[in-house]
Amino acid sequence: MGLIIFGKFKNYISLFKQRKIDGLLDALAWIVPQWLFYYSHSILIGADNPIWESRPHPEYNMRFVEADDIRFLAKDGFTDRKIISRLEAGDKGLLMERDEEVHAIVWAATGKKYLKLSGAVFDPGRDGFFMYGAYTDERARKMGLFFNLGEKIYDLYSAQGMKKAWSAINANNPA
Repeated sequence: MGLIIFGKFKNYISLFKQRKIDGLLDALAWIVPQWLFYYSHSILIGADNPIWESRPHPEYNMRFVEADDIRFLAKDGFTDRKIISRLEAGDKGLLMERDEEVHAIVWAATGKKYLKLSGAVFDPGRDGFFMYGAYTDERARKMGLFFNLGEKIYDLYSAQGMKKAWSAINANNPA
């Protein structure tokens, strides 16, 4: 147990050396419960008609999230309530699965959205939408799955006249 804690401590010291106070606060946010301390350094990203460099992945099934997907998403921290509330609000979730496992997911919404990363409300306007909650399983990173999801979500919303894509990312995200 002591070696595990020491190993993590060395990682946090390394983060501090690389990113100074920002890295220290981010590391602290990962080890302290969110109800006690939360920190995020967010960057808002927006594009009109983005170009997605997606690659074919025939080994994956891409589909929209449905209410009964909790069986797949529970291991990633999703609850029935979270999925249902997003779907009832009109948000669209798109996932890529293989062998009954979700390997990548992204959510998108129109209208005003509370951004947990920055603690603010963002309105993409009537001609835009906001992508959030993107996640790629560690085993599937560096394969470009997010670009496949982003392209499909963009096609969906741009067909409805919403051609401005927005998102936010934690500046300390290592992925």
